[in-house]
Amino acid sequence: MRVYDTMKLFVVFVLGSCYLNAQTIDYKALAFQGANFHELVAQVRAEFNALAENAPLSRAQIKAQKHFERWVYGVLDHVGADGKLPNSLVKEATRSVIASSMQIKRSIAATNNTATWAQVGPVDNPNINGYSAYPGKGRINVVVEDPTNTNIMYAGAATGGVWKTIDNGSTWSPLTDNFAGMGITDILIDPNNTNIIYAATGDGNGSHVSSIGVYKSTNGGSSWKATGLVFNLTDNEYIRDIAFAPGNSNRIFALTNNEIKISSNGGTTWGDANVDHIPFNPFTEFFQTIVFDPN
Repeated sequence: MRVYDTMKLFVVFVLGSCYLNAQTIDYKALAFQGANFHELVAQVRAEFNALAENAPLSRAQIKAQKHFERWVYGVLDHVGADGKLPNSLVKEATRSVIASSMQIKRSIAATNNTATWAQVGPVDNPNINGYSAYPGKGRINVVVEDPTNTNIMYAGAATGGVWKTIDNGSTWSPLTDNFAGMGITDILIDPNNTNIIYAATGDGNGSHVSSIGVYKSTNGGSSWKATGLVFNLTDNEYIRDIAFAPGNSNRIFALTNNEIKISSNGGTTWGDANVDHIPFNPFTEFFQTIVFDPN
């Protein structure tokens, strides 16, 4: 092999290595410049996959990947049949949304200039305590209010389980400390008997903790039992929404990764609604929210 060819291969290898060690594709600019959306998405996802094969993704790379997938989800409906974004329409819509938002904020500030907010804490930073990344203060996925008593509320944390207040939020008590590191995505309170509570386990918003199913309490959260919908942590399932059928708190819908589950007996048994979701990307696209026809 000639020296020139060797050097050329070396340069290509070095450039390729640099490319794999930093997410460099300006996908937004390329999309608005007319690049094929689907090809661009596949290219960026392949880049992240290549990064993950070499070494675990860094915190910054994971964040960049999340931002990218959120952008994909946000603009997917605007993609034309040719795989391109309508550049002028998207830019005009963006300008309109920003202008409208600024006008609304100015209006609110002018009419509610006496409104104040107070930090209620916590303000202290937690100890790292062996945690490999910055631990943060935690994240709340859901808060629901007892329909018969506004002083009673339940909160579900990303990995902190279910919490309850009976004094309108002044103090909170953990209800699931016997579950190790359990995440909660959604909570339902039976309007006909507010001692009956359902919790969708797992962190469906951040995908940090997998679901072990839907759990039920019949005594206001003092104790919990598994319903007929259960998973193993290794199943990597997430329940992102649970809801009562209108007017029937015994009929419950649950959205898993790609299936709609239904119980007609208060969670004792569950069936499949036979509406399976085949995602465009099985790692990022799942069922998210249940919305009922108001009629």
